[in-house]
Amino acid sequence: MLKIIEQKNFKIKEVSVSASFPKLVALPTSDDIIENVNFTLKCLQEVRDIIGSSMTILSLYRSLELNTAVGGAKNSDHKLGKSADFTCNKLNMKELYEKLYTLKLKHINKCIYYPKQNFIHLSFEKEPKLKKYWIDNK
Repeated sequence: MLKIIEQKNFKIKEVSVSASFPKLVALPTSDDIIENVNFTLKCLQEVRDIIGSSMTILSLYRSLELNTAVGGAKNSDHKLGKSADFTCNKLNMKELYEKLYTLKLKHINKCIYYPKQNFIHLSFEKEPKLKKYWIDNK
């Protein structure tokens, strides 16, 4: 069985988090999902190194139960360990979204800025096909 590999600024405890449903938090057990989580953590570290500011992970891996409880999409990349929602206390999130849009980093498949909740969702793929960036005003 694979193990989750921590990065310089991201620890195992950040892989599965939920302020609203802490009892549903669980680490992945499937090797495929752990491999995705490790890739996501590596990509997040690259983003962190570029922006030069700490990031607070709001959601990364979600079990089916946690994803259902938070009202996540049925086809959510969170269930596969391929995405993360985060915020940065020291940065303007809209400006950060615009910077990420400008940089078009290699492995970002989706970048969504949620202004009402003030966080960014990043979805990663080894070979991204979508490369979509948008602002969700819901």
